[in-house]
Amino acid sequence: GTRDKLAEHVEDGLRGQNILAIQINEWQQKLLASPWVERATIRRVLPATLEITVHERVPMGIGRLGTSLYLVDANGVIIDEYGPAYADIDLPIIDGLAAAPSVGALIDTARTDFAGRVIAALAPRPELLTRVSQIDVSDLHDAVVILDDVFAELDEGRRGRLLDAVLGFEQVIITAAVGGDVPQLQDACVVRILAGEVVDE
Repeated sequence: GTRDKLAEHVEDGLRGQNILAIQINEWQQKLLASPWVERATIRRVLPATLEITVHERVPMGIGRLGTSLYLVDANGVIIDEYGPAYADIDLPIIDGLAAAPSVGALIDTARTDFAGRVIAALAPRPELLTRVSQIDVSDLHDAVVILDDVFAELDEGRRGRLLDAVLGFEQVIITAAVGGDVPQLQDACVVRILAGEVVDE
């Protein structure tokens, strides 16, 4: 991972140097310069060892800031711009965050914390969490959670249990390719889309 690569880079730079002459603070700052690094320590273990400890930031979601996407952690730190190099990272897009985008900068911590609490509430149900495609935290009192075609692969019993899990939220948007996959819900607003156009009921 990124943590191991950074540690290896520092090790390569320090190899062969006198352990007492090494400027530990300077090398520690080099580690901390990476937005992927949350905490890093280097300490001498005499007679001839340096102990390097790196705590890596863990992306919570993909924050949409303006027209760009960024990996963000639970503390509201922008880790890196999201792109092809991170295609294997499967995380929900988080809308409603506001900040001037720059790697390593802090974004709206209140809304980041709110998104984190929504994700934490879903964490006990991993089969549900993996279907969350988008979370909108524009309103700090009312998150919007979008589930991506979640009912298509479930039998009737599991669909019912899934609904029980999400109906406690203020607002949930469920997408489905086949209308019959979604159980009938009271007070639900159903929008049908055909060829990119909203179709009247």
